[in-house]
Amino acid sequence: MKKIRDEYEPRIKEKLRAIGRKEKTIKAYLNWWIRFREFVRLNYLQTPKAEEAVTAFLTDLAVKRNVVAATQNQAMQGMCTIYKYVFDRPLVGINALRAKPRKTVREIVEPETVLKILSNMSGVTLKAGLLMYGCGLRLGEVVSLRIKDLNFDRENIIVRDGKHHRDRLVPFPVEIHEWIRTQVESARCIWRKDQEENANGVSLPYALSRKRPRSHRDFSWYYLFCADNYSRCPITDKLLRHHRHQDHIGSEVSLAVEKTGLPIQFTSHSFRHCFATHFVENGKGSGVLMDLMEILGHESLQTTQTYLHASKYGPAASESPLASLLSRAPFKPAGNRNIRIVG
Repeated sequence: MKKIRDEYEPRIKEKLRAIGRKEKTIKAYLNWWIRFREFVRLNYLQTPKAEEAVTAFLTDLAVKRNVVAATQNQAMQGMCTIYKYVFDRPLVGINALRAKPRKTVREIVEPETVLKILSNMSGVTLKAGLLMYGCGLRLGEVVSLRIKDLNFDRENIIVRDGKHHRDRLVPFPVEIHEWIRTQVESARCIWRKDQEENANGVSLPYALSRKRPRSHRDFSWYYLFCADNYSRCPITDKLLRHHRHQDHIGSEVSLAVEKTGLPIQFTSHSFRHCFATHFVENGKGSGVLMDLMEILGHESLQTTQTYLHASKYGPAASESPLASLLSRAPFKPAGNRNIRIVG
């Protein structure tokens, strides 16, 4: 396994960065590439054609590993991308058994439940939660926010280089301004410390470090949620200050949910789902979905429309015929003579 990593990782990383793939995507594709190589090593005595090997690997994921369709699709996308851009060998004729796609229903909680969860959070986690639910942001977008992206006067936030490499404006509710101002001051304290110690400063996107090297120490470029310590940049290998790791915040959100004692499935991403659903429920006028589409950064209105189904005013709000039946006559269960249900 180590030999495979040493042989191919640098080349794959370089090519995928060159075509604009994000570090999270590169990490996922590398993981699939390593698993694919190990699968070939264990199942073939001699190297097969690329298409045959990838087809067998994807079929194994669906049949033996029983992965969901989204996982198999990610593996296929990773293989196709690596072969096309890294090895200049586009895959043709992949005919693997596909994992069966499934429709999922988002679990949405009431605003009062969201408030209970937020009440069990504090510090950085609380402020991240307020931004996720208040602005409809993904956790990765929250930790990537920089000071210059916040506009308190116009009450909006610019999300830079979001999904599909798109920038967008999202609302910045005045009700959470004071909490975020305190986080800005925390970032300022870290910035002052870096200035005093003549440290390298904050990491910058793309080639900005070459075009404007002084921006490393410019406060406006500092992350809202700065990491406490410096770490090496995976691209330049230079010691720089990055943002906080999102996994830590995600774990803290899970702990806050446990403290509520409620039997619910709720993650950090659920804040975004709840924002979207409650936005639809509270919205007025015909442009609600279009506004939500822009805020969430969806490419298709069809994706945004899924929140109509999660709304309490959607299909699930239809009256059951049982409710009408029980409203007309008492109901006495045969095995429970003491129970009387009257509509």
